[in-house]
Amino acid sequence: MRRCTSRPGRLLIAVWCRIPAVRALARAVLGAEQDVVLWVFDENPRARRFYERLGFRADGLVKTEAIGGAELTEIRYRFTG
Repeated sequence: MRRCTSRPGRLLIAVWCRIPAVRALARAVLGAEQDVVLWVFDENPRARRFYERLGFRADGLVKTEAIGGAELTEIRYRFTG
């Protein structure tokens, strides 16, 4: 297991550093939900990897939004329990 370093202002550092613990937390939050969707910015590979490790998969739907004058692309991720 890789060593985790603490970062100021971060909550649940131990959970972030242990993917099995994150999966358990996600299962507890999702409960019996069989179909969960969320949107992730295309240019945020760290978030995309995080959700992929939890079992979410990009389902092919993409949208672009104007936020603060910038065009940002979002990818829809789906978790099917």
